[in-house]
Amino acid sequence: MTAFEWWVTAGTAAALLFTVVVLAVRARSGGLGRIPGPAPAPRPGGTAAVSLRGGAWVDGMNVTWPFATLTVDESHAELRAIFAAPVTISRSEVTGLAWRPGFPGRGVRFRTDSGRLDRVTFWTMPWSNAREQLARAGWH
Repeated sequence: MTAFEWWVTAGTAAALLFTVVVLAVRARSGGLGRIPGPAPAPRPGGTAAVSLRGGAWVDGMNVTWPFATLTVDESHAELRAIFAAPVTISRSEVTGLAWRPGFPGRGVRFRTDSGRLDRVTFWTMPWSNAREQLARAGWH
């Protein structure tokens, strides 16, 4: 075996080991783009108070604008992003909103005591008045 063949074999083995470890970690955390934990009760029927289009970051999966939608009413919110499982959020679970600066817009994170939503961020565009719309719906 030449030195080149040895390096190719070692590199392939390292890449395979890395892939197995990443998949094992993802399986424990619920999978890429999935938030583990108990889902709150489903949102009651009716019209949503606010529906925003933007981008999202869900447990390591980034979805750019316009492929994510945040739908909010007085008691529930639902984040839907392409290729990610929907995230249902109960208003009673949320202790507050954390707004993060970003490019090109602002991001909102939902603070909870359990930390279930720590790996979820919804991004809005700079021209949207998302903060005011969410406040009017009772989300501060």
